[in-house]
Amino acid sequence: MAAKFRCFFHLNHVKNENAQQITELRWIKTVQCSKEWLELMGPEKDMANLIEHLLDLSFSSLVEAHPGFGFHPTCYRRYIDGKRICAAKKRKAKDKNEQQSQECELVEKRARRSRGPVSSNPVLPVKCIICDEPDKFVQDPISRKRIRDRLSKAETEDAGNLRSAATYKNDEKILVHIRDKDCAAIEVRYHPSCYKKYTRFLRSRHFSDGKNTRKDKFEIHKNGYLKFCESVVHQRLLVNQEILRLSRLTQLVITSIQNVEGVEPVGIRNDKLKLRLQKDYPQLVLHKPARKNESEIVYCSAVSVGNVVADSLDLSESSSNNNSGPETYDEVFLGESSCTSTLLDQHVDRFLYVAGLMLKNIIKDAPRMTSKWPPTANEIRNEGVEKFVPYQLFNLIAVCIGATEEPSLTFYADVDDDTRNKILSIGQDIIYLASKGKKQTPKSLSLGLTIRHLTGSSQLLHVIHQYGHCASPDTIRMYETSLAFLRLESSEQIPKGFATGKLLTMIWDNIDFQEETPTGHGTTHHTNGIMVQKEISPVIHPELPTVKKGMRSLTPEIIPLPEYHCVIRQGPQFDTDVEQIGIDEWEPLIESAKQTDFMYILSRRNDNRIPGWTGFNVRQQFSKGTLDKSAIYYLPVIEASPTEMSTVKEIMTRSLAMAERMQVHQIVMVFDLAIYAKVQQIRWANDIYKERFVVRLGEFHVIMSFLSVIGKRFGDAGLRDIAIESGLVAKALLMVF
Repeated sequence: MAAKFRCFFHLNHVKNENAQQITELRWIKTVQCSKEWLELMGPEKDMANLIEHLLDLSFSSLVEAHPGFGFHPTCYRRYIDGKRICAAKKRKAKDKNEQQSQECELVEKRARRSRGPVSSNPVLPVKCIICDEPDKFVQDPISRKRIRDRLSKAETEDAGNLRSAATYKNDEKILVHIRDKDCAAIEVRYHPSCYKKYTRFLRSRHFSDGKNTRKDKFEIHKNGYLKFCESVVHQRLLVNQEILRLSRLTQLVITSIQNVEGVEPVGIRNDKLKLRLQKDYPQLVLHKPARKNESEIVYCSAVSVGNVVADSLDLSESSSNNNSGPETYDEVFLGESSCTSTLLDQHVDRFLYVAGLMLKNIIKDAPRMTSKWPPTANEIRNEGVEKFVPYQLFNLIAVCIGATEEPSLTFYADVDDDTRNKILSIGQDIIYLASKGKKQTPKSLSLGLTIRHLTGSSQLLHVIHQYGHCASPDTIRMYETSLAFLRLESSEQIPKGFATGKLLTMIWDNIDFQEETPTGHGTTHHTNGIMVQKEISPVIHPELPTVKKGMRSLTPEIIPLPEYHCVIRQGPQFDTDVEQIGIDEWEPLIESAKQTDFMYILSRRNDNRIPGWTGFNVRQQFSKGTLDKSAIYYLPVIEASPTEMSTVKEIMTRSLAMAERMQVHQIVMVFDLAIYAKVQQIRWANDIYKERFVVRLGEFHVIMSFLSVIGKRFGDAGLRDIAIESGLVAKALLMVF
């Protein structure tokens, strides 16, 4: 397998470039430039330091020892750029001249009590006594530019607070130079930023010079606390330079007090111990992790980042040697991160990169939608989305947005329903984007279809698709066409939730689209119907027909309506031999309803919170458990106006065919007043329709017909005058009716 090449002088801003194998000529040029960079300053010097031990190798030895040695073209051009090398040489010469001129311009100040002349040569080297570096760059707080932090020379005997801070911290690295000496005489130098950071604890409110006489918990248990300081803080943190968590230190101080004093301490908390350690040991650093559920990390300020990384690297190398045997390229170089970044940031970037690769493979192996095309509502509903979103991706998003902090390694994190839906939505977008649209998700199809139905705008659908939230407009059009074709092919099956042999109710009415036309004519008038059954039966998913994927248009077969020829009108035929039902039989049946209505009237008079009459009765049925959910099915649309007799005849023909399919002898049909009259005219002339159909008016039309009869019967008997004189209606309005 071909080796994977990696750039050994990588720049952070260089992305999307493939690393190439270094050639012999480029290696010779690299060795030449590296020797020059080793004598100069800048980030390229750090890169040269990393490969300094390889500069003596020949090209063949380099390839044999490190086959993955490579470069990015942009990084290589920057590293061997002659202009950059010349500029670095000029900067070095300029800094050297400034340093010499600064030393020459120093005016010798001789004190009156001085016994002899002070030597003009500095005792200490010209570099910062704190960071041990001659040069340092800081960010200007105003211009936000990177400027040089020039060395300052001590002007007092103690160099300000430097001697006090070093003595309090017991910092032998500094005390070995300034103990019992005049800091001004030996020309102690430091960067202002280093001095401010080093002596900051002396100005802290937690620092006191023994003036606070208030006893805390550690003063009460002084012996146990001193034992803890000697064995843990001094020995482990300061001498051995270990790194411990604050919670672990709290446990150790409690154990020390128990062992020394034999009592159970009360009130020893992390925050109390933190304040005490900051006062007694200002050289300790308390680092707060990014995760809120983790305790703070405590270590000595003398611990350098390089030591921490070296220990981590040694542990990694030992683990790698145990597992893989020979040394790998990753163990020689720290990766593609720029040497100007801290080493800790390099490890964080490496971990994130590895985690991203692992998650990429998990997303790649995520299951796709295996249902037949097109997916139906049962397959794209929210309850089944989890099987398409891996729990690793779900948990990662939950942690990133702060929805959970619990590590869930083998199951989905426990979050509320609203957050769960949003995380699943983001997860589906990631899966759709990772597969470049090859893996359709429930969201990509359902959201696109919803936008198309609500707005009908292809431009809006295209914009949402460009942001990766739904499928393309062509895919949505193909999906909608396939659903329509599936509906036509499965029209002969029993609708979902319906059962054969049970009472059916069919409601037919006109559906007008009211398009805007210049004359107002030529608008669309269709007839639509629904079928209702009171109780929902267990859903049985039948075998759906196979639909060819890729259909973007559908031309349904146009079925012309047969002409209806009117016959002689016939009225209803009443059976006069029907036995009348006496009042004694039906009055007890309505007694309960009358009492309920009376209670409703009394309640509404005194309490406005009681709902209306319909809502009151619905609530009564719901409390008794008699209110059942109904199954509803939309019948195929008849593309004709219901005011035509041929359309009404087609309604009755289709209703009879549905009754045969549902194995029902009689069905109830509901119409408005205009269609009702035409339906009865056809029904009374056909014996089959009279036997199979129970035709009734809708409730609203029954009430309107009843009120119309009252108005016509009693209008001239004074009802019209009462309505006008009472101010209920206007006279002109009654004249219309």
